[in-house]
Amino acid sequence: LSAGVRVAIGSQLIFYLAPAMLLPSLYLRVALNVGGLGEDANDAAALGGGGDADAAFAAVLTASSVMSMLAPLPLGLWATHRGEREVYLGVTLVAAAAAVGLAYVEDTVSFALCWGLLSAPPSMRGVRAAYFARTVAPDELSRAGQLASALGLVGSVVGPLVAAADRSLFFGHLSGSWWAASMLAAASHLACAIALGAWLPAMAPAPDDGSAVTLRRSFSGTKVAEAVALCERCDRPMEAHEAKWGTSLCNDCYNDWFKHYKRRLLLGFCLVAGLLEVSVNAGVIATFQPLAVGRFGWGEAQIAWVNTAAATLSVALSVTMAQLNFPARVQAAAAAALYLGAVGLYAAPPLTEWRLVAGLMLGLKAQILFMAPFTAAFSRLIGGTRVTNTLTAALCSAPLVGASLGTAAAPLFLAAADTPLSLLVALPSVVAICLMWSGWKDTAEGVPRTRSQMPMAKTVASMLREPLIEGRPPGHEA
Repeated sequence: LSAGVRVAIGSQLIFYLAPAMLLPSLYLRVALNVGGLGEDANDAAALGGGGDADAAFAAVLTASSVMSMLAPLPLGLWATHRGEREVYLGVTLVAAAAAVGLAYVEDTVSFALCWGLLSAPPSMRGVRAAYFARTVAPDELSRAGQLASALGLVGSVVGPLVAAADRSLFFGHLSGSWWAASMLAAASHLACAIALGAWLPAMAPAPDDGSAVTLRRSFSGTKVAEAVALCERCDRPMEAHEAKWGTSLCNDCYNDWFKHYKRRLLLGFCLVAGLLEVSVNAGVIATFQPLAVGRFGWGEAQIAWVNTAAATLSVALSVTMAQLNFPARVQAAAAAALYLGAVGLYAAPPLTEWRLVAGLMLGLKAQILFMAPFTAAFSRLIGGTRVTNTLTAALCSAPLVGASLGTAAAPLFLAAADTPLSLLVALPSVVAICLMWSGWKDTAEGVPRTRSQMPMAKTVASMLREPLIEGRPPGHEA
């Protein structure tokens, strides 16, 4: 992996560590801002009752969720026109400023805005996916994605530990510990921005001289001059004005085939990712705490233990999958099966405590395991030179939309818990898996199979059954 890829992966640690350091005290700080908590209060027991703190806390979380859902597409467009380096630097510096703002602002609107901006860097997953698609070898795409996920999870686990140490250092004084954690979050983002500026490459200028010869960087890092001569789909020699766009397609193939093919492929992948998230959020993640507390009498300590165990196991799973580097098609299929298994195990009546915990664990593991290989499969089907930030941003927005829809539908399935109707929550997962197995038949034709950017398979279904082979699909020989 190149230095730029490594620093993009490493930045995930900071992007998840900073919010995790502040999250344990977030409600207390919001309550302090609205006057529901004394300035020198040491713990939640001193929190005064009242709806103002609850309403302000809900507004802060809502602002963060909305910003995370809306950010990927604008960030993708920004990266398309200005390059990934500028997006990474800009978002990281804005997050550093937001962390400073959290240390001082007190009104709810400004506080919610700062919290949303601090939580925004993970929304660059689409920008990261497009950058990886162009700079990482196809066989390494899934491993790079899993490493990025693993470091983000490490940040999520380490953050609360840092918060606990910070709180002890200030003897439980809320204002002092919050200020210190905010400044540490700002400093870590500034250090991350310096590293990104040093090692993440700037956007390469597009050729404008009509030349059919371009410099490309090999996976070893060496610049290699190669002639862009043939269209990857029809093998027709390309003219200079066609070759300069860098899509490896002639104008006819791009306009008559690829423009429609990419839209259908994107729609199919978004449907699969979104439906899986609808299912697991409506049936498992959004209903776990209400059921654990209401049906089984759990307290904060038990919920915290389960969350810590789930995060720790997720880190171990991500690191293991990155090292094993299984084919992306195998990882995506296994993760989709985990989605369905988690929902079925969790929702099947009668409700039992162990199945609630097991379903949550499986659902969280499915989320960690799925998106990296699924994005890698999409990138390879599109073709490395044709992957854009807009495409990957749209794909990475699909799970966020699905999660929002699933969370909104969770009260319906919570009311139906412990009844056969609760199993209906598995239906979106079943539909998504059927889509994966049946495939989009139009991807069977016209998929380029060059040595440098071989797509994953003819269809999503065949990628689960057939090994990849080199050469062009039938009907597209030279």
